[in-house]
Amino acid sequence: MITTINICFGQTYKIVYDETGLEKGHITFSGALFHQHKKDVPVFKIDLPDQKGLDIYDVQMQVSQSIHKTIETTLDIQNEFIYTFRKITAKRKDSWVFEIIPVRKTSSGIELITEFSIDFKTKPQQINGTRNGPLNTFESALASGDIYKIAVQKTGIHKLDFAFLETKLGIKTNQVNPKNIKIYGNGGGRLPENNSFFRHDDLVENAIFVSGENDGKFDEGDYILFYAEGADVWKFDTNKNQYHFDKNIYDDINYYFLKIDNGPGLRIIDQNEITQTPALPSTPLKHCKGMSLTLLICSGQIRVLQVPEKNGMVNYLKVREK
Repeated sequence: MITTINICFGQTYKIVYDETGLEKGHITFSGALFHQHKKDVPVFKIDLPDQKGLDIYDVQMQVSQSIHKTIETTLDIQNEFIYTFRKITAKRKDSWVFEIIPVRKTSSGIELITEFSIDFKTKPQQINGTRNGPLNTFESALASGDIYKIAVQKTGIHKLDFAFLETKLGIKTNQVNPKNIKIYGNGGGRLPENNSFFRHDDLVENAIFVSGENDGKFDEGDYILFYAEGADVWKFDTNKNQYHFDKNIYDDINYYFLKIDNGPGLRIIDQNEITQTPALPSTPLKHCKGMSLTLLICSGQIRVLQVPEKNGMVNYLKVREK
């Protein structure tokens, strides 16, 4: 949907000229700017704030009032009012700059704009690049409500009971409607190093199970169940049709967030039991016990390990994680 918006809620912009300067053929006004290539021609500048994810286009300038002066000037002035409109991005924030030369030549002298307005249209910004994810996410899921950070070490089903909420998180459960409890998290593992790989723009709400929430109270026997992944994850290789273990070399803990606000949370939906024979039966995992190594240097993906002494010799092993 494209909407026409008037800058400053329909307010107009006024320009007050220096009358003494005009009598001498010099055009200036309060706040006038002079560009290097036209040092004597004044420019009126307007800075507009970020339009919250919208791009501005089809800018139209409307002259409300102007004055005519029968004076001669040697300034390089055009026969039409010249204005420009451009977008500036700095520190990940967008702003727009409108500049106009509010004077033009006429058959009898010059015409000066004393009052004008601007109209423009807006449309959602087009995000360049191959990064995937929801567009126009301007407010984090954690921007409102009561937020609690939960550390997860291992992948599995995790349980938050009455005692954990009361003693560990400090939540006054007698003031909480359990239907409004939410869990946010984007799974485990390390973030992709390639910017073209998929990643979420914000935290995603996870479906959870809350026992005893139907009465609108979180009692001592009530609890929360949710699936969470740790820092290390198993990933499925579609080419080899098998799983491989991905060790997170940057952290040992993953984090999820419990949020309480005034809206109902996402819940697990009952599904029919699967009775078909699995296409890929699982096999027992084999654990290999290796030698004891000492980590000497840990820098990004580089590891320098000390191998145990053998025949009085100390060996060092440099490993790069993939």
